[in-house]
This record gives sequence, C-alpha cells and structure tokens, in this order.
Amino acid sequence: MNALIKWSSLFLCIIISGNSIWAQEKEDHIPDTLLVDEYYINDVLVTANKKSERLSEVAASISTLSSVKVEDKQIETLNDLTFASPNIHMPDYGSSLTSPIYIRGIGSRINEPAVGLYVDDIPYFEKAAFDFNLFDIESIEVLRGPQGTLYGRNSLGGIIKIYTEDVKNRPTTNFSVGFGNHERKTYHLRQNVPLSDKLLASFSGNYMNHNGYYTNQYERNTIGGKEDLSGRVKLKYTPSENASYQFILDAKDTRNNGYPYATVPENGEKKTINYNHNSYYRRDILSTGVKAEYDINDYTLNSVTSYQLLDDFQDIDQDFTPAQLVYVTQDRRHHMLTQEINFTSPQNKRFEFVTGLFGFYQLRDKQVDVFYGEDAIPVFNLPAQMHKIKNYDKTTGGFAVFGQMTYKDFLVDNLKATAGLRYDYEYNELDYLYLLNMKDNERVQGDFVHDKAYPEILPRISFHYSWNDRLVQYLTYTKGYKSGGFNSTFERKQDQTYRPEYSLNYETGLKWSSNRLTASFALYNIDVKDKQVYQIDTLSHGPLLQNAAEANSRGLELEVNHRIMKNWSNYVTFGYTHAKYEEYLKDPADDIDYSGNFIPYIPRYTFSLGSNYRWVVSRGILNELRFHASYNGIGKHFWNDENTMKEKYYGLLNMRITGVFDQINCSIWAKNALNTDYNVFMFQAFNNTYSQKNAPLRFGLTISSNLNIPNLLNFR
Repeated sequence: MNALIKWSSLFLCIIISGNSIWAQEKEDHIPDTLLVDEYYINDVLVTANKKSERLSEVAASISTLSSVKVEDKQIETLNDLTFASPNIHMPDYGSSLTSPIYIRGIGSRINEPAVGLYVDDIPYFEKAAFDFNLFDIESIEVLRGPQGTLYGRNSLGGIIKIYTEDVKNRPTTNFSVGFGNHERKTYHLRQNVPLSDKLLASFSGNYMNHNGYYTNQYERNTIGGKEDLSGRVKLKYTPSENASYQFILDAKDTRNNGYPYATVPENGEKKTINYNHNSYYRRDILSTGVKAEYDINDYTLNSVTSYQLLDDFQDIDQDFTPAQLVYVTQDRRHHMLTQEINFTSPQNKRFEFVTGLFGFYQLRDKQVDVFYGEDAIPVFNLPAQMHKIKNYDKTTGGFAVFGQMTYKDFLVDNLKATAGLRYDYEYNELDYLYLLNMKDNERVQGDFVHDKAYPEILPRISFHYSWNDRLVQYLTYTKGYKSGGFNSTFERKQDQTYRPEYSLNYETGLKWSSNRLTASFALYNIDVKDKQVYQIDTLSHGPLLQNAAEANSRGLELEVNHRIMKNWSNYVTFGYTHAKYEEYLKDPADDIDYSGNFIPYIPRYTFSLGSNYRWVVSRGILNELRFHASYNGIGKHFWNDENTMKEKYYGLLNMRITGVFDQINCSIWAKNALNTDYNVFMFQAFNNTYSQKNAPLRFGLTISSNLNIPNLLNFR
C-alpha cells in the first residue's frame, strides 16, 4: 500500500505540474477511404470493462487483433498468440489435454488455469478446453495483468477474449479449403440465414486434420497428429430496439494420435521417440450460451447464461520408453454452469459505473488408472505388477458481487479515477477413493471427503490522464487472486491440498494514437505470495501443486503500429519479463532451495516484427495482392525450478501472399519458413529427460470466398 501511495502521488504531481503547459496537437486529415483495416491505423473499440470503449481510454495493457490481422498472422489456435501479443507464452505440450497459458510470468501448468478465456462472453474454466481451432473470428482481445475485479475466477495473469463473427442481416456464404504438407487438410463453411426481420441465424462448420510431424521408432508410425471437427450455430432475436437475445451452440470433437516426447541421451546422441504403448487423446466439448441485452433509458442490463460439457479420455505411455514400465489412462466428464448479470450506466457521462453478480457450478468426475508393468517390478521394488485406481468426484461452486466506478475530471481536467471492488466466494469439495490391485487382491488405500471455502476481496484503483487527443498516461494497482484446491495426485497427507495464490500488481503506461501511428508502452511489477508451483510427487511420480513462499515478476511491453504510406504498414511488439522466486525453500531437510531462480516456462522476452503491403492491380480478374511477413522471437527460458534445463533463443519466420479476385481469395503461406529447430517442451521423469521437438516447416494453399447469394436459404 505504501508503494501505491508513492506511485499515485508521483503520478498526480506529474499531471498537475504539466497540465498547464502541454499543448494539444491537431488531428491528421482523414485517410483515403479505400484503405482496408490492416493499413488504416485507428483507435479500436474494446470491451475490457464490460462496455464498448476506445482502446486508448482503458487504463490497462491490451492487445487487439481484428479478423484481418488474425488471418494475416495465421493465428489458428491460442498457441499462435505467443507471436501476436507481448509477454504471452503458450507452450505446445503435444496434447490438447494440457494447454497452459502464461502472461507476464503468471500461469499454471496443471489444475486450474491462471489466465481466463472467454469466447463470445462465455467463460472457459477448464484448461483442457483451451486448445481448439479458431474460425470465423471477428476480434481477439488480450488483457494483460489480473482482471479479478470484473472477471474474477482464473484471471490472475490476464484474460483472453475471443469474439466470433456476428450474425448478419443478409444471406451470405463463406467457404474455404486448404491443403498443405504433412497431409494437412482444412475445410470451412459458414452460412448466414435471415429467417425474418427480427430473427437471424448462422451456421458454420470447420474441419482440420494433419497426420503429425514425428515418427515413433518402436512402431514406425507417424504421431503428433491432430483431427478437429467443430460446428457453431447462432440465433439472434431482436424484438425491439431496446432488447436483443442471442443463442449460441458450439461443439468440438478433437483427436490427438500419440505424444511426441523423445528421450534425451546424456552422451549427446540424437534424440529419438521410442515407446511401446499406443497413446492417444480424444475430447468432446459442447458449449451453449444465452445472451440477453436490455437498454433502459441509456442504462444497459446484460445477462449471460452458459453450460459446458467436456468429455475426454487419455491413454498415455508414462515412461515413453520401450519398457513395460508405467502407462496411465484418465477418463473424465466435466459439467459447468455459469450465470452473470451486469448493469452498466450511460456512457460519456462524468460519472460511470458497472456492477453485477456472477455465479458458477462445476461437477467433475474423473478416474485415473495407473498400470505398472513387469519391467516396473525391479525399478520400483514391487512384489508384482500393480494397478492403481483413483476416483475423484470434485464439486466446485462460487458467487461474486462486483462493481467498478469511474469519475472523470477528478481533481484536474482530463483525469479519470477508477475504483473497483469484488467479493468472491468459492467452495471446493473432493470425494476421493483410492484402490490398489495387486495379485488380484484389491484393497482400499484412501477414502475420504474434503471440503474447503475461499472467500476473498479484490480491489482495483487506476488513474487515466489525457495529455491531449493523442497521448494518454495511466497508473493501475490491482490485487490478484487464484483460489486453492485439491491435487489429483498425492501420496502424503500434506500434499492433498494447496493454498490460494495472491499478487499485488503495479502498472503504469503510455498510449499514443493517430491515423498513421499507434503505440503503447507499459511497465509493471507483480509481487506474488504463496505462489502455486508444479512439482512431481516423489512417491507416485505424478504431478501436483505446492506453494512457494514469494515470487516477483517485473518487466515492460511495447506495441507499435505504423502506416508508412497508403498501402504499407509495419508493426513491432516486444515484451520483457524478469520472473524469479524470491523465496522458495522446497525441502528444508535436504537443503533444496530455489530462492533466486527463474520461474520456469517464462521466456525472458518475446517480440514480433511484421509488415503488410497491399498492391492494387485492378487489371483483369486480379484486383490486388497482399503480402505479409513476420519474424517472431522467443527468448531464453528454463524448463525446471532448478534452472538446469533451458531453451536458448529462437526465431521463426512466417509469410503469406494473398491474391484477391472478384469473390475468391487465394493464399500461399508458410509457417516456420526457415525450418528452425528448437524444443517446445522439456521435462524429467523416471530418471530420464524428455523433450518435444517443434513443428517443422509447414506450407500450403488456401482458397476462400465470401459470396452474396440472395436466393440461397433466404426465408424472408
């Protein structure tokens, strides 16, 4: 709190002293209206504060991606956001089951995520649902830093908000087909169907498949492939100017064939993938949501009701060797129901507010079977082969009351002060049954029910000052929070639970916006207490969370978009993160102390350099050519708390050339065009070191079309 008072005083002194001497600049002339979105630099609208407002008006570090940018940068999954937004990293673990995201050094490898995900305002709380193919994307917003006041659960590191295309009031058909190396195939179809003047509908489907980039030497088969089939239905009903309702149904079916983990020899020989047990992962997700909006005398009432079902199964060779050692199956079903209601005041007033209620309920049934083969008997000193059956029936529920108010011209002209507060209550219950089967003799090893409650108050304070029509400055203090919970793997009683994680976040930044140039710069410092860290249980060899005492993450972020000339624009993003354990004594008995070590999985820096050029041809059937190229860098990062395994810097080159015809676009693209080699993941288990190699050079052709077909499925 002393730091907040000091920063706030300095911030106010700078503003008050400079308020009388700063001269505002004149606006640029309006640019050529023929320019398309990727070449016309402007101040976009975002919904970070649960209302539509200009990006420059938000006292936070936010990256935005339009549909054009998503296509040019070839953002196909959330993993690709690593190269589109500073200080975000999503390692590819070789399976859609585990998809952790790290923002500003904050994340969680297992259990509950530390970064929130919303798709069309519907929350995704289960990390296993994060890896899916993106299609029909209208915009993506990445909110860095804790967003607990307005969003609550799982927002310790930040929020990713994805908006798919809205239903259109005209019959249109969009389709695309794509082919690439490694037998990659993609098909997409979207149809808008106006059913009446007040009822609109859209239907879309997407299919992607590739066989994989790796070979398992044991069976000489290709692994690491993915097959994804997705569909989406949207219905929008607008009975009057003051009310609208939207129904969303989203279904996904995903299959992964194998895990591309190779053992790393100590003598420096070539790494090989060589394991005997056939491994795979399959997942089905059904998400439904009902959104309602009412305008009442310029006040807005919003309601979002959602239900999500996740049903998945994993079969994995746990030791990744030819030996009959350990393999694991996991069968899970996850139900989630959420309800949010928020009430927003009229905008463009001196005093504005948003307040609301949020509640959720989750029910998870999971069974984990661990099989120890004949080769495990001497390794683990077992009397015979062994089978462990662990059943977890976990219930989680919670509710929150939140509010945020903004007062304009606070103390001086052009200064906005914002204060927010959230009361959050979460309840966890675990019904656990552990059976051990050996020599056809099954006995109970553990049978209990645990429950815990986690109430918390989360404040937020920010100041936002407009030096002129283009330059703004902000300062923000936020408390972050991630609830505690129960581990899925444990052998000792003290490892059954882990405590909540807390953070105090300080951020200051500048934003510049004009017709030719937008730029943002942010500095942040995050102090973390009781940090939840990933560990391997020494007895069961399974993953669990423990609490480190203190950690710190600090750094900076820079984003610049510059339109050099009419049809040419460039961009730069850069993020630097210095994330370390301040105090982490893992095992006092063995004097294992990680204090001062870097937090694993966090790149020291990330950056992206990109250029877009549009060449208008207007001759024959070819209208224009669009060129996009980007070079993306990932800095050094460690894979373990000991800081003994690390990944050096690597850079990737992506390119795309698109020919625009009357109603057809043809694109030639390449990802990792230089075929750079690096590891996307590395870990240690069973006295071995394992790594997963990156995806190699990928290239292909995509043909897409946006057709206006007035007579196709037109019910009006």
